[in-house]
Amino acid sequence: MQGFLYQNQLDPVAELDGTGNLVSRFVYASKAKVPDYMVKNGATYRIISDHLGSSRLVVDVTTGVIVQRMDYDEFGQVITDTNPGFQPFGFAGGLYDQHTKLVRFRARDYDAETGRWVAKDPARFAGRMTNLYSYTFNDPMNWIDRTGEGPGGAIGAFLLCEGAYQLFDDYYDWNNPEVNALFEQYENIKFQLNKIDERLKDCPDPSTEAKLRDIREKLESRLYQVADELRRNLDSTADMVFEHMVCVVAGGAGSLLPF
Repeated sequence: MQGFLYQNQLDPVAELDGTGNLVSRFVYASKAKVPDYMVKNGATYRIISDHLGSSRLVVDVTTGVIVQRMDYDEFGQVITDTNPGFQPFGFAGGLYDQHTKLVRFRARDYDAETGRWVAKDPARFAGRMTNLYSYTFNDPMNWIDRTGEGPGGAIGAFLLCEGAYQLFDDYYDWNNPEVNALFEQYENIKFQLNKIDERLKDCPDPSTEAKLRDIREKLESRLYQVADELRRNLDSTADMVFEHMVCVVAGGAGSLLPF
């Protein structure tokens, strides 16, 4: 048996066994929803995740030994797991059950084998999906759904923020100093990331490459933070953009669908 202690309704800070004894603790740092470190049996491990928050490598910080590697297909099905059950995080930062192969995202379980949720969206159409079992617009490489109640985050959320901002800027002559400053910061970070990526393509010095990757990881983390702030400021706009998109796809030129 397995249990968890949460710092909120979403982020586990400790894993417990069936009798309530502590198995491991999780430390959050560079990413808001995915732990960077795990403390287990007196040892500290670095959890390395990708842009979706999927756990990819677990490294002993003292010895540098990789104690677990996880690889996934495009819909999150585990194709490599060198140490099953060593830590609980899997695809997109969800809690992975090695026995059922399901991934838990707060409100419901995701089945990576079928690429669908096992239950309807509890938010119904407010979750921005017309198919209540569909996972992140069937585009799991660019979108995430950390709550099980509607997609967001990752690359797709950045694009949604950009689209919502551009909609107001271009068509409504809208001006909000706070959001304008956030969007300028967002664009600046993207520019810096592109420059670093260019340097990494032809970087013969391992020491310089390591420094560049460290800077890139910090910039990427900040990009997610700024995108989250933008999403909060532009949430109603994003809803309007989504509804407009659905309306166009449905062929309804006269009015928006009644969500």
